[in-house]
Amino acid sequence: MKNHAAGGKITGTHTTVIDHATELVVFLSENILVEKIVLGAITGHTCQGLGNLRVKIVSESCCALLVVTQKGAVQDIRVYPKHGTMQDMKLAIARYIRNERIELGFRRFRNTSQN
Repeated sequence: MKNHAAGGKITGTHTTVIDHATELVVFLSENILVEKIVLGAITGHTCQGLGNLRVKIVSESCCALLVVTQKGAVQDIRVYPKHGTMQDMKLAIARYIRNERIELGFRRFRNTSQN
């Protein structure tokens, strides 16, 4: 079952969130360091995996890209910080993910050749 999120800090045309990422989106919506959240489309992934939620934080020039993977689905969530809070925002997101025992990875920049 997929969940929907809209309004407040959530912008863009996509409102569907991967099952277990709903709580992450709620955390982002309530975080004072977050200015805006843009949910990407959910796409298929070749590896079905075990169903565990995994999040990779990728640095982009103006936002943090969260690549969220669960089972055979991948969703990009772009999180824009309030002015001057990028590092603090990424640290808060990483701490939340670790505290929730979600598998976490980091990447400095997105490798566009592997899209």
